[in-house]
Amino acid sequence: MSAEEWTLAISGGSIAVTILIFLAGLFYQIKKSRNEERQRAVEESKRRKLESIANFAAYRFVLTTTSDWSCEAKDSFNAALGRIPIEFHDSPRVLQLYSDLSSNFTAEKFYAMIKCMMSEISSEGSHLENSHISTVPKRDYRLRSESPTAPNLT
Repeated sequence: MSAEEWTLAISGGSIAVTILIFLAGLFYQIKKSRNEERQRAVEESKRRKLESIANFAAYRFVLTTTSDWSCEAKDSFNAALGRIPIEFHDSPRVLQLYSDLSSNFTAEKFYAMIKCMMSEISSEGSHLENSHISTVPKRDYRLRSESPTAPNLT
């Protein structure tokens, strides 16, 4: 091989290596971007699920026998209940508990469903006890009373 041929071969090899390095860097950036986007989607899904659980649990007081809850509170509870199969569509266990809850509502089924939804988001949810979510505020307190005592929430 002549010197000119060697120069061309080395130049061609250098260009090929440069292109390969560029493509590897580009591939790495695309893969990293997809992983970050996937992670953001998972975090957003967890946030929406947690919001659904919070709303579902927060409006649990409309389930008490007191019939004077506002229509807004009842609508909010029903809206939270309606979001469950949408937000937890990827959890057969939650969907089964949701179906069971609608067929014959009991407090135990309600607690089991909240615990299951929490465990779908975090392992911390398995530590919930019924007493953590069973307290329902009584309607006999007055928030604007002059009484210095706090309302009894048990």
